[in-house]
Amino acid sequence: MKYYREIYILFILIGIIFYIFSIAKIYELIMIIQGFIPIVNVLSEMRFNYKVLDANVTQNNETLHLSLDLSINVTWNAKIDHPGPKMVFMFKGRELGSIDIKNLSENSTNNYVRLKINISREDLNETVYLKVLMNTSIGDFEYIQPIINTSSLLKLVNIGLSINYRERAIYLYSNYRFKANVEIIYYDKSLKILGIQREYIELKPDEQIKVNISPNISIENTKYIGIKILDVEINRFKIGD
Repeated sequence: MKYYREIYILFILIGIIFYIFSIAKIYELIMIIQGFIPIVNVLSEMRFNYKVLDANVTQNNETLHLSLDLSINVTWNAKIDHPGPKMVFMFKGRELGSIDIKNLSENSTNNYVRLKINISREDLNETVYLKVLMNTSIGDFEYIQPIINTSSLLKLVNIGLSINYRERAIYLYSNYRFKANVEIIYYDKSLKILGIQREYIELKPDEQIKVNISPNISIENTKYIGIKILDVEINRFKIGD
């Protein structure tokens, strides 16, 4: 009986030890989760805004080569003292560029990144993704989210337009460098197409080029003019009243 009693006491002691060990592990897990939740909250409320510093568009056959220099601000409300994530811009599985957030204790502003991307007609429904990589108390953390499609990306390259009725011409200008084939589309007030001109244009900052309006287009009935590249209308202008 004494032998069984000692075995019984031994099992009780082992149970107590495992119980204490389990409580410690649960407490440790709770602490880890409590430390991880604020990080998730910060990441979930991050806001992005950007400014296009420079852009360059060139065309080779049916492919556009787009280079964008961006200044990106990343802001959030809740601040915590923890190393920030690396944010990688991805397109079709390829890294375009990245920014590093030093610490989650303060907003990250004026992050410079250059994105270079080749876009063909087959790519117009593709999406640029943002991959967030971060080391946390529970291991490496990663998530991916879509940020912009290629059609919207092309619209960042703004082209300005003015019209001269007396010369029957339009003048195109841009703050960026642009060498590509475009379609100039003339619409009436109900957005019915009056005519389309296809032109190869070369634009440089602080310069403008003249495009004569085709004689078979009714300039008097033209109320809108659109600029299209690779089937994407990147600008549409209202003409007159």
